[in-house]
Amino acid sequence: MTLDAPIYSLVRPTHKRPSRLRPSPCSSPVSSPMQSAPYPSFPKRSPSVGLRQRRRDSTDIPLVDVGGNAHFDNLFEDDLSTPELLEPPSLPPAKIDWEIPRKALHSSIGFLVLPLYFSQPEIGPIITVLTYGLAFVTVADVLRLNIPSFARLYEKLLGAFMRESEKKQINGVIWYLVGVIFVLKFYPRDVAVVSILVLSWCDTAASTVGRAWGRYTPKLPRSLLFLPIAPRKSLAGMLGATLTGALVVSAFWGWAVSPEYIPNETPAWQWAQGGWLGLGALSLCSGLAAGITEALDIGGLDDNLTLPIISGGLIWGISRLISAVL
Repeated sequence: MTLDAPIYSLVRPTHKRPSRLRPSPCSSPVSSPMQSAPYPSFPKRSPSVGLRQRRRDSTDIPLVDVGGNAHFDNLFEDDLSTPELLEPPSLPPAKIDWEIPRKALHSSIGFLVLPLYFSQPEIGPIITVLTYGLAFVTVADVLRLNIPSFARLYEKLLGAFMRESEKKQINGVIWYLVGVIFVLKFYPRDVAVVSILVLSWCDTAASTVGRAWGRYTPKLPRSLLFLPIAPRKSLAGMLGATLTGALVVSAFWGWAVSPEYIPNETPAWQWAQGGWLGLGALSLCSGLAAGITEALDIGGLDDNLTLPIISGGLIWGISRLISAVL
């Protein structure tokens, strides 16, 4: 070999790949270099006791069938099964604000109106007192919306009766007084009392029932008879107001306006005008009127204003219609 040969021809491998030696029949077996190399030995992994036990106890699918074919369907089912997908933790339900102080004050007005009806006082002085009260509350609300220090004092004393949305808006008490003064001024005495009872109790029932079961009932449509429905109202709340309104009307005109209690008053509906049939029709229609009116959203007006005025007008019209028909 000369130096002119390629460089790669000068390089020789230092070892050859060991060939597989076959022992001759007459000689002892010769071990290959790979077999004689001092490689470390590792212990074989044995299946766990539980796996061996499952192999012995598995009778649903045999490991080897009659034809000699092996089956491994359920052999490692428990050991190699993929972990179950865990559902993300659900958020805890939102805490319901029952507005107990506000609802207690709201409902107490109804219990004050009934004794006033039985004692038959003059309506004029009552309207005068309510008007002065309205003026006082309006002035206080104007100061609250314009003077931060007065607002802090106001909310500290009366904040439990206010909603969070009312802290930057007109107080709902103002609309409440306006609605009560309106029905006392323009409606008959019994219709005005029923209107205030609807405002006091139907609104409370709608709010309480809606907060408790509103999420389990279907949503109300956006409009009803071309009238917009408030987005926060629920079918459960509407049914609660309807049932409460029907009970108020049936109890009031079925018992409270009896001539033995109010001898000098001519009510809008009397028992002689249809009996049970007339009372049932009046209660059902008045309850529907109260429930639908409570769910309406008329120009963004407060329901403390719209509920007594609209429901009272509808109840008055329904009573006159039933009296004329029956």
